[in-house]
Amino acid sequence: MPLGVPKVLEGFIEKEKEEVEKEEDPSWIELYHRLYEKRYLFLGKPLDEDLGNRLVGIMVHLAIKDRTKEQFLFIHCPGGLIIPGIALYDAMHYVPTDINTIVVGFAASMGSLVLTGGHPGKRMAFPNAEVMVHQPASCFEDGFSKYSSQNDEDVARFKELVVDIYMQTTKKTDRVDVWKDLERDEFLSAKETLEYGIIDLILDSDMIPPWMKDQISDESDQITDISINEDGDGGDKPLYYPLLGRMYPIPIKKRHDKSESENDESENDKSENDESESENDESENDKSENDESESENDESYHPFQG
Repeated sequence: MPLGVPKVLEGFIEKEKEEVEKEEDPSWIELYHRLYEKRYLFLGKPLDEDLGNRLVGIMVHLAIKDRTKEQFLFIHCPGGLIIPGIALYDAMHYVPTDINTIVVGFAASMGSLVLTGGHPGKRMAFPNAEVMVHQPASCFEDGFSKYSSQNDEDVARFKELVVDIYMQTTKKTDRVDVWKDLERDEFLSAKETLEYGIIDLILDSDMIPPWMKDQISDESDQITDISINEDGDGGDKPLYYPLLGRMYPIPIKKRHDKSESENDESENDKSENDESESENDESENDKSENDESESENDESYHPFQG
């Protein structure tokens, strides 16, 4: 006797489909796509081949789309594989646009290497961020080429490469010192990271974040006209400028300087207009007095009087 298949009402099936669609919630995917379009990239987990390829592809795509606009890579990464890290580092240096790197929270191992690969003068950290540097322990994923004698040679070669990268991108000039720093886990605060030369700037609450400078005003000339100097006061320096390996964003309190100056100019113009109006009133009064005097003279003299 054949077994019967139980029948299910269509309404229940449609209800299950709706629940599945709600669980998927594609809004998060759309959010990250929107951020990518705005040139905000995120390295928020251990760097693997998949994530490395995705970030390289996005950087190249955005650079082809518009090579004049900067990209911002936010880093909170505990490490990862060295080969994808080197690939991402090279891509950051060879795309024709500036890559800003910002460490948010913690950047260790490959995260630190990617951080130091940002454009000179545009490598940043939040005040409470932390960075850890050390040498790579393996070139491949866990278990892959674990028992291969070639792996040791690859590790030695990549260690030399990592030392070369830190020598090129930091303030360290002694190769032996860099080797010693990388042979153990070296944890650095934001200030120590700045002194080491891995970053160029510690972000402050009184600064306009570089990734927000295009959103201060709809008019781009309103931003580029504002300037500061090393003390944070108005000066003859542009909004963002490299000086001794540092970048100084404009303080928030200076954002409205131009509007205040425009208000002062408008007040000056108003006062000048008031003065000119008062002068016109005085000239009109003088003119009326002259007219009165002429009328009096006309009344005193009549040619037909005897």
